[in-house]
Amino acid sequence: MKTPRDCRVVVVGGGVISLTSALALLQSGFKHVRIVADTFEATTSHVAGGLWMPFALPDGVDTARPRKWCEVTYAWLEALRQRQGEALGIHVVPGVDVSAVGAPEEVHPYWAHCAENFRLLSLEEAAEVATGATHGFALDTLIYNPKPFMMWLHEEIRKLGGIFELRPALSAQ
Repeated sequence: MKTPRDCRVVVVGGGVISLTSALALLQSGFKHVRIVADTFEATTSHVAGGLWMPFALPDGVDTARPRKWCEVTYAWLEALRQRQGEALGIHVVPGVDVSAVGAPEEVHPYWAHCAENFRLLSLEEAAEVATGATHGFALDTLIYNPKPFMMWLHEEIRKLGGIFELRPALSAQ
């Protein structure tokens, strides 16, 4: 008897999001995963880096799903970093985000519990980072170098039977 995991899945694109999606499908038991892209080279800038830091959501949006996505993504990247971070280009870096727009945060954002050493900045600390800044936060977060990370993704996908197809995806048909 066929199961949903026996269906054929096509993932469009050769970037980090497409490759991590394909890997997640294969790791969860999907058997027929094909990645279609017009290129698998140069999908990111030579100065690009992947930084884990979710963005704010509009007021009134339920944060349950985004919170879960943040938790799962951070835990996955952190586990990779602990096992083979240097080889994958994954590192912990300090980060700061300041603003002069809007009211200062009074509570931590929905994702703050995932990041190490998250804290809200005082007015003085924010102003030290950027003239006129009135509020912000500091944290330790994860960053990765796309080139070694994407090479690893390709290897893992191939090991699990994923197929790469080089062609333009002009239609979803």
